[in-house]
Amino acid sequence: MSKLFIDDLVKAKHPPGSVSRLSLTYIYWIKVASGLLLGFIVASTRIPLLTGISIAIFVYIALHYVLKKRIGESGLEDIGGERKLAMEGIGSFFLAYIFASILLYTLLYPVS
Repeated sequence: MSKLFIDDLVKAKHPPGSVSRLSLTYIYWIKVASGLLLGFIVASTRIPLLTGISIAIFVYIALHYVLKKRIGESGLEDIGGERKLAMEGIGSFFLAYIFASILLYTLLYPVS
């Protein structure tokens, strides 16, 4: 998606209930994209399995705090609290990470 499209969505006037949905959708896709990117980085650098999982956990926690800071206290209340922020997209982040790392590792280093 282009930045212009995202800016238009953010600036559009929505009913009160849909503002939090938009925010959660945005947060969800940020986490999925981060998981994919991290999976590609880990696979391309041949980082061992447990180290890669540890890095993924660290990145997810860091991403949580960055998003929390970016949203602010009022935005956090709008989306349903800190727990909702932490749980939104957690499974998709790790599945995207696993998918990207397995796919790229298989393509880069085939068994001969």
